[in-house]
Amino acid sequence: TDIGTVLGVQIADFKIGHQINKLDFYSEVPLEVKINGGFYNTLGFFDWLQNLLQVVDVRELAMNSKRTKRQIVNEDTGKVEVKSVEGIQTSIKATIYAFAGDRS
Repeated sequence: TDIGTVLGVQIADFKIGHQINKLDFYSEVPLEVKINGGFYNTLGFFDWLQNLLQVVDVRELAMNSKRTKRQIVNEDTGKVEVKSVEGIQTSIKATIYAFAGDRS
């Protein structure tokens, strides 16, 4: 995805649940995301998540070490090489709280 490319992470899984209307002014949307990337890129994803216009409540978080293959440009030769690199696989379950606007 575009945001994954910008942040340097691979979004491996992205599921949005059904919107649940609460009271008269907001709704809850369940979200499950699994990303792969380096430690600092993963932190960048959480930074992006916290700056969304909606409130995002991360309820479950799991981070595991994962080896992945990445295309890397060799600085000496300029050629693209596929290398196995150590990374982190992060899984989150969250709820997005969104303003529902005027429902009348």
